[in-house]
Amino acid sequence: MSPLSLSLPRVLIYSLETIALAGFNRTFFKNISNLLDDYYKTYPCSVVTLTLRVLADEYNVAKILKADDTLLTFSYYSSPDKAQALPEDCQQKSAERIAWPAITVPYEAILSMEFNPGRAAREREIGFTVSRDL
Repeated sequence: MSPLSLSLPRVLIYSLETIALAGFNRTFFKNISNLLDDYYKTYPCSVVTLTLRVLADEYNVAKILKADDTLLTFSYYSSPDKAQALPEDCQQKSAERIAWPAITVPYEAILSMEFNPGRAAREREIGFTVSRDL
């Protein structure tokens, strides 16, 4: 009698999970003005939209307000219904006409960033401005 030989199909099991790789950090956003300068040297346009993809959401960034060791805080104009016109006395103090909503996110939640000149021009949005003293 010959030994019994079983042939079982090989089964691969894939786990469905999303792994966020560390890619963005404080240094990246502190130096984003250099990246924006390089972009404008290559594509001289008047305004761009900076879009951050944070987990399942996208935000059109107005200003980066703070970049600390673990968190990024920025104002955004993706939700104009959340914006508030500033009174004239406040406009004189800050040079801003509109108070945009702001959000704080951990760097690990930021999946990608995009400079988009078409979106700013097409939608007549304010575009991204960067502060040199983050």
